[in-house]
Amino acid sequence: MANPTQVKSPDEMLQQWKEFRKQVVDYLKSIPESEFQAAPEGGGWSASQIAEHLYLTQWNMARAVPAILGGKVGLDGSECVTIDYDSVEGEVLATGNADAPEVVIPSQNWDLTTSLEHLQKAMDK
Repeated sequence: MANPTQVKSPDEMLQQWKEFRKQVVDYLKSIPESEFQAAPEGGGWSASQIAEHLYLTQWNMARAVPAILGGKVGLDGSECVTIDYDSVEGEVLATGNADAPEVVIPSQNWDLTTSLEHLQKAMDK
């Protein structure tokens, strides 16, 4: 997915997000139901917990978008130009390097169907 300096419009960014989101959903659907809620042997979150985390993250981000676009929160556009997005992207994509904020920590153990319903609910937001 391109970083903000590589896209021409918000619509292009949204389209890339939708394509990425489809890949995530397709991957979740590929996990056998018997493994979906199981904790990994090496520790960490189950696929169910990851799906819930993605739902909570997307739901909260969707709620913030109107305020961000309205300039009520976030950086001024001129400040965004100076951000090293490649560096930030590397840090964000590295798993396990930070604790999730409390508001996006999974607390349920959803099955695949419930996870997909919630992810769609967040997408519709």
